[in-house]
Amino acid sequence: MKTRKEFWGNVDKTIERHNEFILSKEQRQLIANEEQKAYENNIVVITTIIQEIEQELKTRGFWTELQISKEGFRFRFNTNGYYGPGGFSSQYHITGPLVLGKINPMGDALASFYENKLEDNLQIGCNFNEIEFIEFVEKVISDYISPKNLIISKDQYEYLRNFNAAN
Repeated sequence: MKTRKEFWGNVDKTIERHNEFILSKEQRQLIANEEQKAYENNIVVITTIIQEIEQELKTRGFWTELQISKEGFRFRFNTNGYYGPGGFSSQYHITGPLVLGKINPMGDALASFYENKLEDNLQIGCNFNEIEFIEFVEKVISDYISPKNLIISKDQYEYLRNFNAAN
């Protein structure tokens, strides 16, 4: 069994070995600045796409909220029968790039979360891709309307329907 001193010595050695892979605060800020510039250049395309999607949702009776500016991007939506709202918002990944974090419809109505692995996120700055953006939004909507997000299960619905019929 290792002593506490040996344990903490191993922790220090491990962190020292990993230091070359950890970005400094200045490096992250430089990346964030470049990401911000790229995002501002992408706003027109992003706005055009998201407004079209927003209109499609509204046509289907969804409530929507769209906030898009140089300061950030948030899109939320909700409809009867599902937990919500669903959607996403812009966040800087710990490594610097600007990504979209998903809002969990069964969780906090505003908080969004990105994936730890950068490559598992949709980037809206330097590496923005229109097709990937549309696919991301469609996936978020599909996940929102999935059976797992229904407020009432089929069994609960039958019970409530029978209950209402009896009264």
